[in-house]
Amino acid sequence: MRWSTRNFTKGLKRIDNETSDYYVVGYYSSNPDPTKKRRRIDVNVTRPNVNVLHRTEYTLKAPPVPKPTPPKVIPPKKDPKSGRGGGGH
Repeated sequence: MRWSTRNFTKGLKRIDNETSDYYVVGYYSSNPDPTKKRRRIDVNVTRPNVNVLHRTEYTLKAPPVPKPTPPKVIPPKKDPKSGRGGGGH
């Protein structure tokens, strides 16, 4: 396709036509092996005269690393006579 620097209307209409109608398909992989990080995707349709544009593969992301829990700080007990915190005298 040859592009004119003066008129993008034809190209933009073609892009709009090609991207206006679509389906979103999701699935859960049946592959239990987490070491195979790159996986292929094949999409087949039986409907005639249909063009299918899709990703051909995807890569697994590493599971998130849990953030460490900060240690719990226990405040000193108050001395009931002085109203101050406990500790050494």
